[in-house]
Amino acid sequence: MQRYVQARYRDAQSARDMHWLHDKADEIIEEIRQTGRISVVEDITMGWDFLGAKLNGNIKPGDVVLLASMDGVQLYEDKESDCWMYIWILINLSPDK
Repeated sequence: MQRYVQARYRDAQSARDMHWLHDKADEIIEEIRQTGRISVVEDITMGWDFLGAKLNGNIKPGDVVLLASMDGVQLYEDKESDCWMYIWILINLSPDK
């Protein structure tokens, strides 16, 4: 994953794309300050867990933010085998990227 993230900063446009998360969060925080609410909830940037971490300083400008999703299943009832799937999602990029 580290090489993938580093590669995102090799190209100028891709590096600008990596700032989407923090730019979007700043827009949302400003909207909350002006109106007291979020007009439309569209993606993870509008969740209170993320916004709270950003406002508390746990997520700083320039930080790379990853989301991990994992699920597992036992393949056979009488066997001790199982299968786990996971995915890493780089949420610094807009959902259309």
